[in-house]
Amino acid sequence: MTTEKVLVCIITYRRLHYLRTLLECLNQQRLKPYKIVIVDNGSQPEVKNLVSSYDRCAYVDPGDNIAQPAGLALVIEKYRNDDWDYLWILDDDMYFSETALEELVSWFRLIDQSKLGAIVPPISTHLENGEKKILFARAPQPRRVTFVNWAGLLCAKKVLDAGVRPDPALFFGWPDADFSLSIRRKGFSVMTVPGPEIFIPSSRDTLEGIGLNPDRGIVGKFLSWRKYRMRAMPPWRAYYYVRNTLLVGIRRHRLALVYFIRFLLTSFATLNRDQWRFAMLGLFHGLIGKDGKTVEPLGYDSESKAEESSFHGS
Repeated sequence: MTTEKVLVCIITYRRLHYLRTLLECLNQQRLKPYKIVIVDNGSQPEVKNLVSSYDRCAYVDPGDNIAQPAGLALVIEKYRNDDWDYLWILDDDMYFSETALEELVSWFRLIDQSKLGAIVPPISTHLENGEKKILFARAPQPRRVTFVNWAGLLCAKKVLDAGVRPDPALFFGWPDADFSLSIRRKGFSVMTVPGPEIFIPSSRDTLEGIGLNPDRGIVGKFLSWRKYRMRAMPPWRAYYYVRNTLLVGIRRHRLALVYFIRFLLTSFATLNRDQWRFAMLGLFHGLIGKDGKTVEPLGYDSESKAEESSFHGS
């Protein structure tokens, strides 16, 4: 039987309905989490009351919307001296079966790599007609990857003990990719695994035309992201993706510069003036090294907005 201790970290922002479902999933896990820490960027009393009704749950109010990387860094520092083995990073709108955590932890023994640092399972959604749509498929066997989305990622504590941290200065946009690349830089591998499957609610982001099946050819594959991320993306998000990939590319990981070019070009490919304006501001701030929460994130400050705009991925 699996006996490893897992610290669960959830950064939430005004999505009480989804968070309630997630906490119920965690409460039903066959492998009970060591502790579940909820960082409430929306600072809602309803969230605090909900968290207090569950065992092993801790509530953290940062006093402002500090976003996901700063929230994760806060939790890691707060609990880094505690006796746990893995950190499980969850978005606040995820749900899964009662064996999910047990299955995910078991991969660390099955793969048996002393340098295995983090793994992430497939992510799907249930459509309104009851069908399932795979959003982030994984290979039928564990596979090494360059970087991954950290939604659902299970990270070994030894990686964090080695000094790997999310970068709070990024605020939003590409911090998960930066985190994965930093894990690899420390000599650990990052892998995708075929299960367990994690689900997120269906939304406009997760329906047709999201760019998971890119156009043919090198140019098509490189630019087809505009079908989803850039054309449907609020301009403030384009700003952070352009700025952060440039900052990461300059400061740490040269690979990020490739994605900087991609985000910049696809912003202009939308033929949207607001996209152009924010992308150029992101370019300017990236060049002068300005980071942090420099543009106010608008458009997801309520449950109704959250249902329409689910934010996942790098």
